[in-house]
Amino acid sequence: MMRGARPFAAVLVMAVGMTVLAACSSSPSKTGLQPRPGKSLTLYAYKTSVGEAVGTIAGVVVYSNTTESSGHFSCTTSSCTATWHPWLTYGVKVVAASGVQQSLIGTVKRHDGSIQMTYGGHPLYIYAHNLNAVQANAQGAGGVWYVVGTDGNVIK
Repeated sequence: MMRGARPFAAVLVMAVGMTVLAACSSSPSKTGLQPRPGKSLTLYAYKTSVGEAVGTIAGVVVYSNTTESSGHFSCTTSSCTATWHPWLTYGVKVVAASGVQQSLIGTVKRHDGSIQMTYGGHPLYIYAHNLNAVQANAQGAGGVWYVVGTDGNVIK
């Protein structure tokens, strides 16, 4: 083996390993919703089978857990957040698209220090198993997960 080949091979193995780990990550960035630095997040309005709801740029409607209130979070374990991704702001401004009220957009600090988007005071979550855009396929899950309407209330 040529001199210098071992350090190169070690670096190559580390780079491949880091790439595999990043690809397997279950972080919210898999949803494509993590903003770029200096950018903003936009909350959109969509007509769904259960009513006018708020959602992401990709047409994914968002949910709230009706057992949560004012900084009290029920969805904190990895088994919950793997299915219900807290919609984190990553420190950027959240703006309202047409049909969404800017005055209802807010944030709340989670126990881990991350900042989660709220609408009408409801912490917003992205369901990991959405089948199609603008579909409320997890409506009423567990009797606690409901789509958030453009009026700031959960839709039951």
